[in-house]
Amino acid sequence: MWSYIGIAFLTGFAIIALALLLNFAFYFTVLPNIKPDNLLNSNILLINQNTILVSLYYAHPLLHAAISILFASTWAGLFSVFVTVTAIWIKNAFVVMSLGLVAQIVVLMLNSFIKLPNSVSYSPADFLHEMSPTANVNLAVTGIVTLLMLIYCIVFSQIGVKHLVP
Repeated sequence: MWSYIGIAFLTGFAIIALALLLNFAFYFTVLPNIKPDNLLNSNILLINQNTILVSLYYAHPLLHAAISILFASTWAGLFSVFVTVTAIWIKNAFVVMSLGLVAQIVVLMLNSFIKLPNSVSYSPADFLHEMSPTANVNLAVTGIVTLLMLIYCIVFSQIGVKHLVP
């Protein structure tokens, strides 16, 4: 069972990492490497409320992009493990494959009904963007949501192993 979970995580991680790294490589080869300036880039509204580690973006934009790609890839792996672990309990393949999307939509809806202070989003659809288009993001809330997803995957994989092995 652990090999399936590891393969699921690595597959989800690798697919998104490869796509984002290719996108970044093509972007980096076409556009000039100009260090962003807070005063000149004030029109793009890259601020602490809609971007995680915005000071790192202005100091080291390449490192910020690498961390963003790594974080998005980690979440892709977590969603892949989420689907794999849930597939132990649900036998309908269509429902299992749609579960990541449905969970994302449910969390987005909950995010609009149950608001955190300062309109901070706890939806991965908001905080996985390099710059959140509609909501505020917070590093602590992002870490808590990531930890909750990790705990869900670990607990249900443990229960699933005990369920499958008599």
